[in-house]
Amino acid sequence: MDASYHRHDISDKVWELLEYIWPWMRMVCQSESLLQKVPERIVKKLST
Repeated sequence: MDASYHRHDISDKVWELLEYIWPWMRMVCQSESLLQKVPERIVKKLST
């Protein structure tokens, strides 16, 4: 198998994954209240 072909195949899979995840990442980043609540929950779990 050609090495350059193999690398191209891997990058295609990475892009497919990014295209799948990206809308979710944007949605989470746009939700500032969620971003504020998550650290609070982590701190509460750590402190108990």
